[in-house]
Amino acid sequence: ANYGAVVDLNIELAIQALACGRTNVVYIQNSRSVSGRLFNDAGEPGTGFGHHSDSHDKEFGGDIARYYKGQNWYMGRLAKLIGGLRDIKAGDNSLLYNSLVMALTEFGDCQGHNMSNIGLVLAGQAGGYFQTGTCIDVKGSNHNNLLVTILQAFGGTETTFGNASFGSGPIAALKA
Repeated sequence: ANYGAVVDLNIELAIQALACGRTNVVYIQNSRSVSGRLFNDAGEPGTGFGHHSDSHDKEFGGDIARYYKGQNWYMGRLAKLIGGLRDIKAGDNSLLYNSLVMALTEFGDCQGHNMSNIGLVLAGQAGGYFQTGTCIDVKGSNHNNLLVTILQAFGGTETTFGNASFGSGPIAALKA
């Protein structure tokens, strides 16, 4: 019943922990793809319909329009995190400028539980490493390449992350 309030408090705690230097890394996982999280017809968490079930076709009991409303609620929480980081000064810039926020879902296609073509959002510039305000097609890249790019943005020299057979090196198109 208090899911929305708990998510909002976690976001505020993350912002404040980063702002006061208690940590340099925050990980927030609001749910998981097959959780029993319930959303109502308006797309608010609480009682109602299973968010996971709604991600599937009507023949499987889903309602994709209601699913998108729930996803919009999650994107609103992401906007709250990004805005909170933007509003805090960190030297001559904002905390958002000096940070990197990565948001993604587990599936690129909910119907088939497919993990290909997963869209994600990067916000912040990692101190100027990343260019913002663009949409980049990184077809042919994978999570390993993205994680190498993030490691290098924060001073790492690694060229692989995880299993090197999945690819190595950063995604050059992401650099400013």
